[in-house]
Amino acid sequence: MGSTKWLKRAILVSGSILALKKGQQFLQKRASFKQLTIGEEVATIPTVLIHGTNGTRRSLGGMIARWDKQGVAYKALDVEISKAGKLQLNGHWQSFRTHKHPLVQVIFKEGDPPEWQQGAWVKEVLLLLKQHLGIEEVYLMGHSMGGVAGLRYIVDNSFDPSLPRVKKLAVVGAPFNGEIVDSSGRTAYDLGPNGPVHASETYRYFHTYRKSIPKSLAVFNVYGDLKNGSRSDGFVSVDSARALGFLVKGKVASYREHLVLGLKAQHSLLHENQQIDRLVAHFLWGAKSLIL
Repeated sequence: MGSTKWLKRAILVSGSILALKKGQQFLQKRASFKQLTIGEEVATIPTVLIHGTNGTRRSLGGMIARWDKQGVAYKALDVEISKAGKLQLNGHWQSFRTHKHPLVQVIFKEGDPPEWQQGAWVKEVLLLLKQHLGIEEVYLMGHSMGGVAGLRYIVDNSFDPSLPRVKKLAVVGAPFNGEIVDSSGRTAYDLGPNGPVHASETYRYFHTYRKSIPKSLAVFNVYGDLKNGSRSDGFVSVDSARALGFLVKGKVASYREHLVLGLKAQHSLLHENQQIDRLVAHFLWGAKSLIL
């Protein structure tokens, strides 16, 4: 559906109709809409999914498909973000599917942008959700650097009232203190009793601005260990993932960790691991009855 046709539809934003002129100006600056159907405003909190480095639509596609098959969640929108930062939306945002939890899949066309850039692009997505769909609250879920980008977005934007409030953050295999692993299971970035012995540039940034993380936030951190002596999932060390706890534990509404072991704990298989499907679904939506 072209943008002109789409603009002729009523857009409900916080119970009022957004002026078409304002909508046109917004689209010209930030986004284009392709095959997008807008229904009534959805009351259920959407979950925004962020893939990792060099990810594609397929990266979290299997997880999305399994949740959909189980009747738990459905992909309401996908948002492609070009290397220049332009957003293109596809999908169906319709009220008749409110029995499921709507998912917004973010796809970066830039293979390896820094986490600050990813966080800035996530901001554009969430601003669009609020201005055009009246979304006031969201959940974020990120795999690998997508989890780091999710936290970067929160740290940089938590006090901005023009953006939706992040209620929950789920991260899977996220390298909060670098991506260095060693077959010996030890690196210079391992954890000490008070946090990382050495901190990466990204971790230092988070530590400096950790007071920006909302106290109301609930955080779930899943990470893997291949049990091959490396104390890692092959790409992200257990200690790099667990470094998140030293930033948020005791400072947010809740923080939980879960260690996944064995071959299915390999970094690229974490988002194909059905145990993680269940863990994340339970954290985000309280879905206890998934049989996958």
